[in-house]
This record gives sequence, structure tokens and C-alpha cells, in this order.
Amino acid sequence: MFYKDGLAIRDEYGRQCIFKGVNVCIKKDHFNYFVYRMEKKFDKMFAEYVENGINIIRLGFNWSALEPEKNCFDERAFGFLKKFVSTAQDNNIYVLLDVHQDLYCSKFRFGDGAPSWATKDYPRKRPVAIWAEGYFYFKDVQRAFNDFWRNKNNVQTDFSEFWDKIVLEFKGFDNVIGYDFLNEPMITDYSNKIFCRIASNGLKEGTNEEFCAENYFKNGRERRGFIRMFFAFMYRVNKHGGLKKFLNKLDSYEAFGNAVKGLEKYTEGFNREYYQPFVDSMADKIDDDKLAFFEHNYYSNLGIPFEIQTKDNYIYSPHAYDLFIDSPLYNDYSSNSRIKYIIDSIRKNQLKMNVPVVMGEWGGSAHNGHKWVEHIDYIYSQFEKYQWSSIYWNYRIHDKKFTSVINRPYPCAVCGNIIEYSTDNNGRSFRLEYDCQENTAPTVIYVPNKGYIEFENKIGRNIITLNY
Repeated sequence: MFYKDGLAIRDEYGRQCIFKGVNVCIKKDHFNYFVYRMEKKFDKMFAEYVENGINIIRLGFNWSALEPEKNCFDERAFGFLKKFVSTAQDNNIYVLLDVHQDLYCSKFRFGDGAPSWATKDYPRKRPVAIWAEGYFYFKDVQRAFNDFWRNKNNVQTDFSEFWDKIVLEFKGFDNVIGYDFLNEPMITDYSNKIFCRIASNGLKEGTNEEFCAENYFKNGRERRGFIRMFFAFMYRVNKHGGLKKFLNKLDSYEAFGNAVKGLEKYTEGFNREYYQPFVDSMADKIDDDKLAFFEHNYYSNLGIPFEIQTKDNYIYSPHAYDLFIDSPLYNDYSSNSRIKYIIDSIRKNQLKMNVPVVMGEWGGSAHNGHKWVEHIDYIYSQFEKYQWSSIYWNYRIHDKKFTSVINRPYPCAVCGNIIEYSTDNNGRSFRLEYDCQENTAPTVIYVPNKGYIEFENKIGRNIITLNY
């Protein structure tokens, strides 16, 4: 159906394909009444997706929901997911299946992922303020991932067998384009060290003052260490002109790059020794007509270099968010400079591995204001520049200002090689330039309020411009 051709994904006609999508993620240990009630809304949901030019959905779910007891699967939950995929197929929308996790499991507050029978060794814990703290200093979160990657108690083997079940259940769906084997894989051993280096380097860039965040986590301190570190950090920020001045200094390609520079020394071993064999073994499970989507490790979301060896059906599906995602600062302080650093780093990763990119998560949202929407428009322009497909996280389909940016033209299937394409969202115009060497099928462009429009090709250079 689709295949990898260098940096491009192509269909059976050899057309270069771009996907625009949305994440639908059910973060539940058990599918409850409210989940199943979604089925009544499928027709309305998919009508809105079609109206907004969505042609792919990353469908996320937790291992815990589908295998609540070892080797005992929730067939009703599988049935619900298959109904979702079937409805997507009826609406000509592709699906990427994502086994989702955050913080490994729900024993860690705001976490999700592994079932209780696979997490008996870990105590319940809760963060101070934001959900991701568990990655930064919870020793038991780090221990859980270490155990997974080192297959303690055969937990990775159990997870692999769970994937056998998924592949079998969805084998008959032509619109399942591929599989994303594990959301945001966390590294082994060095998570707290990386967090502390970023905090220390960031403070140095913003205040020119030396700071050692690691000192606050000595002697096994976790929450207490984080709180003490936070107040020490903010004391120095205020001493040097306050938070606004500090944040403005970090709104810099160079400053942000310096904050994460050199930290790949803590991730390269994980990528090579644990993640590479995991991806390879998972990819061996799927049929040749499906694509194997692999993410980079969690900390490479911030632009830390990443690389593994790839095969013919491998698709790089990174995530990219600004530093202040999921915080009250996102609307006022999301930074085009910082996100450009992250995107440029992903581009370097892509070129090293010679693979297509489908951005598996990006964007986010803010609960206040609309300045962040301009940030989203900028990010989308970068995806157009690099000819990347993308799948938005937290799609606000009823927010008209947001949809005016995200519901834009894009080339779904181009007969030949895209030279460049771009959208002027303010001027509501679109331009595509491509080279056609063999006229196998029409070029298809999605246009808001008009749907998918076919264009005839001529051999050689083609230019299509339109207003919307």
C-alpha cells in the first residue's frame, strides 16, 4: 500500500504522500462507560475529521486496558478499537496504532501504560506540580524503565507477546498504515542526570551563573530535592532580573542549543544497546505492507541528537514540543527559536538515518489566549519546508482560530517528487512545485471547504497555486 523511498513515503502509484492527522488517545487502565459511549459519536467525530482534511489518526491505547490480567485480553475493548478503525476506513482515513505510555504506569500519578500485574514492584507516587516530574527525579520510574529494557521478570517479553495479539487483531484492516510500538521511550539510568544538566545549563544561559541541580537530589532526595532545587533556581532567576527577563534570554536558538548540547553522551548507549534491538524485534512482527514507526527517546524531544539503523519499512515518528508545553507559560512564552532548534535537530537525525518523517506528536495548546496559535502556524511552515507529515496532539477542532491555521491545503499525493510547497495562512494562498517524470496518477491536494481535488500532471516541472 505505502512504501519508503529515501526521505519520502509513496503509494502504489509512486506518488509522494503527505499525511495530516490528529491523535486520539484513550489513557485508561480500563475502558469504562464513558469510553464506550464515544462509539455513538463516531459519525460526528469522523465528519469533523473529514471536514478538516484529516487523513490519518494515531490511535493510542494502554497495554493495561487490553491485557488487564496476564494472557487474558479484554475482547470488548479490542472490539471498540476495531469499530473505530472500521469507521475510519469508511471515511478514507488511515490509522496508526500506538501503544501509549507516560511514566510507565498509572501507579505514578498522571501516568499510564503497563498493567498492574506487570508493575507490582513499584510503589505509588505523585509529583509536586506537573505530570512529567516523574521522569526527572522519581527513582522508581527510572527503575521501572530499567527493568523493562533489561527484561526483568520477562516484562519486555510479555509486552512483545501483547504486540503479537495487536498485529493479529488488526491484520484485516487495509487502512492500518502501521504501528508505533511504544510512546516516548524513556532511557535507562541517566534521566535525572539529563534533567539536572538541562536545568543547570539553562540557568547559566539565562543568568550567567553557575548552578549544580544534581546537588539537590543527593542522599536519595526526590520530591524534597525537587522543591529545594526549584526555589534555589528561582532565587537566582529573581536575583538576575526576574522570570520575564530570564525567559526572554532563553528565547534563543543558540541559548537553547547550549542547554542541551553534548547530552547525547547519556542517550547514545540506550539507543544502541536497548532501543535498536527492541525496534528491530517489533518490526519483525508486522507484514511487509505495513510500516514500522519508531520514535526517538523521550529526551530527544528537546533536540538531543538521535540515531538508529533503519530498514526498508521504517518511518521516523518523532515528537516535538516547546519547552513550556503543559504549563501556564505556553501561551506567552512558546518560542519559535527553541522549536526551530528542535526541528532542525530532527532534520539532522532524519538525514543521518535516511528515513521519512511523520511527526507523531506536536503542538499542544494553552488554556489562555491565542498567541500560541501563531506558534503553531510557524511550526507547520517548518513541516512544509521539510515535506514532513504530521499528527497533531490535542486537536481543538471547535476552536475557530486554531482551525483557521491547521485546516490548510496540503499535497496528499503528488505524482513525482515535491520540490517545495508552502502556505501563506494570512493571505490564504498555497503553492506546490513538483517534478513529474512518469504520469501514473493525478496529483491530489486537499483544499479547505472543497475537499480533495485532483490535478492533471505534465512531464517535467509542475506548479500549482490556489487560494482558499
